[in-house]
Amino acid sequence: MPFRSLIAALFLLLLAGPVWGQCDTWHAGPPLEFPGIDGQVYAATTWDPDGSGPAGPQLVVGGFFRSAGGVAANGIARWDGTTWQPFATGVAGGFPAVRALAVLPSSFGALANQIIVGGQFRTAGGVTVNGLARWTGSSWQTVPGWTNPSNNVYALAIALRGRAGHRRRGLRVDGPQRCLLALERHYGHSHFRPARRVW
Repeated sequence: MPFRSLIAALFLLLLAGPVWGQCDTWHAGPPLEFPGIDGQVYAATTWDPDGSGPAGPQLVVGGFFRSAGGVAANGIARWDGTTWQPFATGVAGGFPAVRALAVLPSSFGALANQIIVGGQFRTAGGVTVNGLARWTGSSWQTVPGWTNPSNNVYALAIALRGRAGHRRRGLRVDGPQRCLLALERHYGHSHFRPARRVW
């Protein structure tokens, strides 16, 4: 009996013809705009430069621009509540644009609160980084284990990986292991590559 009811319901559904959803059409808005930035902003996050200290969080923006508030910034800048500030000399090489930003959480131990920056660039602060760099709070550094000749990173995410006390690519974290995932886009292909583990 239930089988016959199912067949009858399917038959009635076919007779009813197509049913269209009542969804709104999604349209992409204009690029993010911030006063004082002389180009396009593709990513934004908050970052507290002194961690749990007295200074509050600051807005960090990344994109394709050369200056912020009249100061040379080259793809990445922060708003301290009063003025735009650069991160050393920023990023350079190729089409120097920052596409993704992530701040490492406290579970990264000594690396906590560092900013991970992904995009289309070869260097950050004069250091060769090939599209993925980290800001330590005072200087640009490479991301351990990252090798990417295409210089293209479009998305970043912090994810759980491994067991407590487990080493992965030279990074040891007490407690649950975290790794950084990066998603690259290769020109000539219409799809993104699967995310690769960096740490």
